[in-house]
Amino acid sequence: MKLEGSSPFNYRYGAGNESFQRYPGKSIDSLLIRPVSDVAEYKLLEVRNSCGTGKLQEPSTFRIELITATDPLPAEEQVVFGPNPTNGMVELRFQSPSDRQLTVYNASGVALWNVRTRSDRASIRLTEQPAGIYLLEIKGKKGTASYRILKN
Repeated sequence: MKLEGSSPFNYRYGAGNESFQRYPGKSIDSLLIRPVSDVAEYKLLEVRNSCGTGKLQEPSTFRIELITATDPLPAEEQVVFGPNPTNGMVELRFQSPSDRQLTVYNASGVALWNVRTRSDRASIRLTEQPAGIYLLEIKGKKGTASYRILKN
């Protein structure tokens, strides 16, 4: 947030019935907000400095949304896979054959395996990889989904 005018500043922001007061030492302020719900909308309520109350410019609201996963694939793109956790081989079965891009990433985000398939089945071989968490990304005609695979 950038405040214009002479410091010191103070401002008040809130969500719902709660409001919070801040006293930043400079005209630029960053704050860490920990929302109490998955979706929260905050509004800048008041800004003051030595000259008095300031004028708020739009937008003076911001929205925070907790995103925990990708959107699920449509029903015709659904996948069943296992075993998970695995010792090496993971079998995938889709509802129907379709054009799909399958990619497996390690925990550092490096793509380890990538294949384009039109089948309703696929196999992922992780036997050569160390134990850990891997991310399977499936890109289909109607969306993208990601799944976690645990290798023992």
